[in-house]
Amino acid sequence: MNAPAAGAGDADVTEARAADRRQAEYFRRVLHERYVDLCDKIASDQLLAIKHQNRDESCEAARMRRILRDQVRERKTVRRLIDAIDARFDPDAPIDGTA
Repeated sequence: MNAPAAGAGDADVTEARAADRRQAEYFRRVLHERYVDLCDKIASDQLLAIKHQNRDESCEAARMRRILRDQVRERKTVRRLIDAIDARFDPDAPIDGTA
């Protein structure tokens, strides 16, 4: 992710790039798992909010809507992080740097 030091050998630079790609792939996986978890949680909480609304439990429905807003905001942030990693590191490129 940083520029190689002056005098760094080609092998060092190649290894550093491969390490950066492995780290990016790790974070991509972790973020993707979080994104999927948030999508599932949002879906279940939307149903719960509807149930509260249908039962005229307005305080609980309002609480669930606040929770949902926070979850949607977090999901957007996670998506932006995934997109930033994909923009920096091609997700389809091999990790070892060979083509």
